[in-house]
Amino acid sequence: MDGKTVNLLSTALKIALGVLLALTSTVARTNAAPSAPLTIDVVLSMTGAGATLGKDESLAFAIFEKTSNAKGGINGQPVHFEIHDDATNPQVAVQLASAILARAPAVFMGSSLAASCAAMAALVPQGPVQFCLSPAFEPKNGAYTFGAGGSVGYLLPASFNYIRNGGYTRVASIATSDASGVSGERSMDDAIALPENRNIKLVAREHFAVGDISVAAQIARIAASGAQLVFAFTTGSALGTALHGLNDAGMNLPVFATTSAMNVQQLASYASFIPKELLFASNVFIAPARGGILRPVQQEFGEAFKAAGTPPSPLHSYSWDAALIVVSGLRRLGTNATASQLRAYIEQLHDFPGVNGIYDFRIGDQHGLTASSVVVSRWDPKLAYWIPVSDGGGAPLR
Repeated sequence: MDGKTVNLLSTALKIALGVLLALTSTVARTNAAPSAPLTIDVVLSMTGAGATLGKDESLAFAIFEKTSNAKGGINGQPVHFEIHDDATNPQVAVQLASAILARAPAVFMGSSLAASCAAMAALVPQGPVQFCLSPAFEPKNGAYTFGAGGSVGYLLPASFNYIRNGGYTRVASIATSDASGVSGERSMDDAIALPENRNIKLVAREHFAVGDISVAAQIARIAASGAQLVFAFTTGSALGTALHGLNDAGMNLPVFATTSAMNVQQLASYASFIPKELLFASNVFIAPARGGILRPVQQEFGEAFKAAGTPPSPLHSYSWDAALIVVSGLRRLGTNATASQLRAYIEQLHDFPGVNGIYDFRIGDQHGLTASSVVVSRWDPKLAYWIPVSDGGGAPLR
């Protein structure tokens, strides 16, 4: 066999070996187990008085998970949101959070209500990152805790902008005696104290427990005050108690309710006693953008819920944006990111389009949205959905 023949055989052998190795590698990749999902724990109020919130939030996480994983998850690794029920009980929330922290995650999410969020936040002064799903939760600047949507500190000034332009001067409030009610009242007091609202007077301030089934005495005092409009700082089924009380007393005043009460099924079930004007201050999701960087994010959100056969609500949007922010950080930093790295990423996040507005966490309130992202809407019983009635910041539409 001459040298030329040997060289040809050697070349052919190398090619054959290369093909064999390529085929072996392909088969190995095909037979390899898929990447295990990265699990992010989420504490929600799936039962108890806040169950309407938790169920909406849980659904949003499930739809986001499906949508995100269809696009490659986190750098090719699927993501999974593991839901834990705190039964609308801050003590249970703390127990669940303690078990989660024992696994030393970089981040966990929840809960549905400010009281449970605050109770869990006490456990994480040095991490991990906690992303609460309540706008009423007010973390300290620089903390490891963040809140969903725009802070109530912006929601109430926009509400009063709408009220002032509507000619209302006498308002009353009825609030549950939990952390959510306290937070709402505090924001109302701050808004009334603004110079532009000096002609608006708070003529009645009433309270009731989350589990109370009647507020007749409180409503009687509101009726005697001559109030023209009522703020209801309640969540979950407590809103139904307040609205039923107003209806039973024959008071068909406009009512401003909280974003945490923006649940389609719940409000539809109140049709027999809902006031003529039931108003909400929420973020711009309720008035979708016609262009710009918000539009594709809002379109994806809307299409995902349409495919699931569910009309999207602001409660869905809070969970969606919270998940979007956390997942974006893990895509940037990697799934082995530490809590301090993820906190630093969120704290410096800006010009970030979400369903509810363009986030800039450099403002320091741990929510990332300002008054310009707040839109007032009215519940339409016939449509069983909300209609925008203001521009960003609460100025009434003309």
